[in-house]
Amino acid sequence: MGLRTGLIGTTGTEICGQHYPSEHTTPESPDLQKLFAQMRDEKCAVVAMEVSSHALDLKRVWDTNFAVTAFTNLTQDHLDYHKTFESYFDAKAKLFSSNYPAKRVINIDSEWGKKLLQRCVSQHDEVITTGFDKAALIHPTHIEYSHDSTTVTLVARGKTHTFTYPLVGRFNVENIMTAFGIGLQLGWSSESIVQGLMSAPSIPGRIQRVKTEHDGDIAVYVDYAHTPDALAKAISCVKALTDNNALVVFGCGGDRDSSKRPLMGAAALAADYAIVTSDNPRTEDPIAIIDDIVEGMGAGTDHYCVESDRKAAIALALEKACPGDVVLIAGKGHEDYQILGTEKVHFSDFEVAAAELERLFG
Repeated sequence: MGLRTGLIGTTGTEICGQHYPSEHTTPESPDLQKLFAQMRDEKCAVVAMEVSSHALDLKRVWDTNFAVTAFTNLTQDHLDYHKTFESYFDAKAKLFSSNYPAKRVINIDSEWGKKLLQRCVSQHDEVITTGFDKAALIHPTHIEYSHDSTTVTLVARGKTHTFTYPLVGRFNVENIMTAFGIGLQLGWSSESIVQGLMSAPSIPGRIQRVKTEHDGDIAVYVDYAHTPDALAKAISCVKALTDNNALVVFGCGGDRDSSKRPLMGAAALAADYAIVTSDNPRTEDPIAIIDDIVEGMGAGTDHYCVESDRKAAIALALEKACPGDVVLIAGKGHEDYQILGTEKVHFSDFEVAAAELERLFG
């Protein structure tokens, strides 16, 4: 489309290609309005933003006018704040209420999506549905995955489109469908949407391939998956890319929802081998966090081990991997720091993995 764009989300803010770090997924109201003003001054035609449940509950986006609001899925997270899943859903659903009138794009693969669709239909909203469910207005009929791209055939409002885009994983098929729906709701042609998606840039820390000159024929991916569902999806994604073994390195953050820790451990067992390590322990004891995770993994240790030092855990995974294997490093994604106590120190999964690959195979 060639439009000047703004982006606000977990990975930071971008204004016409210029990146700015951010503390929150959705900034506080005054900061958000300043960003909008800056984007206006930079002649941005479109702004894509991630609106968090916290932001909706705390009214950070109150009185913001949206052209389109989109829902992908809802899985366990932030229950330390929302307390119950229903409250978490209700917070997310505020973006689809009459307080935020807009066109809607809703993934209907989950019960939460179907529930949200019913609410929007009752409000007489204009809705485009997406999903693997063939009842969705946008759904795939064929998918081929590779290490660096995906080829998909999508049916969108009755028309069929086959194209290849430089992202991998089933969850990115969901994201591509959502992006397609948003484009249609903005009045763009299917052809221009396909052209844009074919050159979609990879997102830092979202099934991001660690490419080095020497890799020992081991495919390494870094991903931000930090919930049980996200970890399960990320593991499923990388397993689909190999006929060999998939190894995962992961942990859980401290001072956050502790109830998901054993669930993360259970989810990790979908990999052929798991290494449990530290994430951002913050003010909690890293070993205590790991103990919580391991509670969900059973008594046997044939399929997992513990290495509390994250750098050593990444190195161990790459040492254990064989040619043709895939290694997933999950939990921190794009983050270039680790929070130990109250101190933030430089740490990048991507940088550590790249250095270890060169050390082992260079």
